[in-house]
Amino acid sequence: MSIPTKPIGSFAGLMQALSQGEPCNLELQTSVLSPYSISLPPGFSLTGKDKDSCILSFCNGDGVGLTADNRVANLTVMTTPAARAIYTQTGLTDMGSITLSDLAVTGQVSIIIRGGTSTLNLVVDKLHIAACDCRRYSEQPQKYGVNVFQGALTV
Repeated sequence: MSIPTKPIGSFAGLMQALSQGEPCNLELQTSVLSPYSISLPPGFSLTGKDKDSCILSFCNGDGVGLTADNRVANLTVMTTPAARAIYTQTGLTDMGSITLSDLAVTGQVSIIIRGGTSTLNLVVDKLHIAACDCRRYSEQPQKYGVNVFQGALTV
């Protein structure tokens, strides 16, 4: 089933499109600066008309939160290197399919699920992470007496 595409030309247009109930593909036509993190509702996609001219920047904190059946493609996503550029939100039993393709990112891409989530199909293709500093994250898996830091792409 194909979802309709909605062209986005401003931050106000992006916020208005995110508040509608019907899933759609939000296609950035230009660069957009967001003062805070955004969350894609289930079924929504976020794409760019052209990866080189469509930059989604976040000046305070994290970037794009994913819920279920989301796709982020053909974009440049920028946060500070110490923030999460793309991350999953927790608490859903079935996250469906998450697709990340043809992305240039500054910041961490964090795909972490918690207890209670039983399904997630993750597809990652052509993901370039230019810079990331995730030393501040306190969640560190431990095995065989060794703590492991999260990485630029944490799955």
